[in-house]
Amino acid sequence: MNSLRRWATARLQKQVADLEAELDARDRIIAVLESERDSLAGVLARDRERIKAEGAAYARQRAESEGVTDEQRTDQGAH
Repeated sequence: MNSLRRWATARLQKQVADLEAELDARDRIIAVLESERDSLAGVLARDRERIKAEGAAYARQRAESEGVTDEQRTDQGAH
């Protein structure tokens, strides 16, 4: 009976060790994915700002080509 108990204990300890190793591996995967997510969030924020700046530059350029000054655009927006 004692040898059966030792065998069962050893088997359970191995299963626990295997599960802990699997959990550690998954934790590392999650950390990598979170890092990638944060990196992509930074890229999206940067691109969003770039697009806003390009849109504003386009609007200024178009207004200038139509002969509208910044002051006139501001005045038109106030009315």
